Amino acid sequence: MPDWIILDFVHHWLPPIADEHGVPCAAFFILPAACVAFIGPKALNDVHPRSAAADFTVAPPWFPSPLSHVAYRGHEAEWVAGAWRPNASGISDAARVWETTER
Repeated sequence: MPDWIILDFVHHWLPPIADEHGVPCAAFFILPAACVAFIGPKALNDVHPRSAAADFTVAPPWFPSPLSHVAYRGHEAEWVAGAWRPNASGISDAARVWETTER
């Protein structure tokens, strides 16, 4: 039995299996912390839904004032908005991050 499972957002399905077997999980993201904060938790995204590229050219409402200038440029925002849409697997990258971090 493993002592720990270290996973990233791609393996969003793994925390429930680890829970079932009593194995602790830790998430390791190669994304910068600012990016994970920009994605934000699912609860805040449910209250402040974002999906269009323009939604990502401004800071999310949960960012504190000193960080309020953090946002993506137009061409970057197009790519980020894609992370909110389901891909071929049927789940979006943002939803994978939320499922991983919520556990």
